Amino acid sequence: YIYIYIYIILSIHNKIFLCVFVRFSVNGAKTLSKALTTSENLLSLNLNKNKLGSDGAELISEALRANTSLKELRISHNGLHSKGGVALAGSLTVNSHLAILESTHNGFDSFVGFAFAEALEDNTTLESLRFLTGNQIGEEALEALKQESFGRVVVA
Repeated sequence: YIYIYIYIILSIHNKIFLCVFVRFSVNGAKTLSKALTTSENLLSLNLNKNKLGSDGAELISEALRANTSLKELRISHNGLHSKGGVALAGSLTVNSHLAILESTHNGFDSFVGFAFAEALEDNTTLESLRFLTGNQIGEEALEALKQESFGRVVVA
């Protein structure tokens, strides 16, 4: 079930900014991923503090591969863990539109850090990657991220 408590949609010149305050998990992620796959106007999506988990992250990540409009995704505090983090990183190898990704407090480990570093080899549009807080990616993965981003991505 999806329980929506408050939602705000702001449309400016046919571009949609969506801030969602919901409590949903994998079932809600299935519905959202279908919409995200076909959306041509959604620019910003805030999914912080839901219960997406690894499976929900995989669904959202698959949708990001097809999405051509989203510029900003906030997906912190969702319990994505290693499996979900690797899926999210993998979507960046294909997505050439996302500029800001925030994914703090998700239980990421060094494996996820190295997956993001590898993704940044191919991705040239990401400008900001906020995922160090509340994750344990380690110094080696952080160094790999710095090397692969060539200073063009702010990693915090």
